[in-house]
Amino acid sequence: MRRRSLYFLLSILTSDALAGNAVGKITSITVADNSASILFKLDAPITDTPRCNETNRFSINLMKPGGMAAYIALLQAKQQNYRVTVTGLNTCSNEWMSEDSKNIILE
Repeated sequence: MRRRSLYFLLSILTSDALAGNAVGKITSITVADNSASILFKLDAPITDTPRCNETNRFSINLMKPGGMAAYIALLQAKQQNYRVTVTGLNTCSNEWMSEDSKNIILE
């Protein structure tokens, strides 16, 4: 019984409820030629972001499925001045001090 309780607690702690969320307009997109990561920042703070996200930015890995599509959507949102809703993964594995993005919704 204790083991089940522990697994349940761990599943709650690693759920999307603890991942970063933000709604706003894109203020910056950073592209580096020595990395497959794209970093971007919104004009709103990220709520519930992990401690590793010290820069208040999200990241996209271009080498992962959907990475290039997410990058193209970001460029369009920036160019057209769209609001976006971003949900993070609660990790900073793509780029140090930036939360990995899970979903990007253009509004």
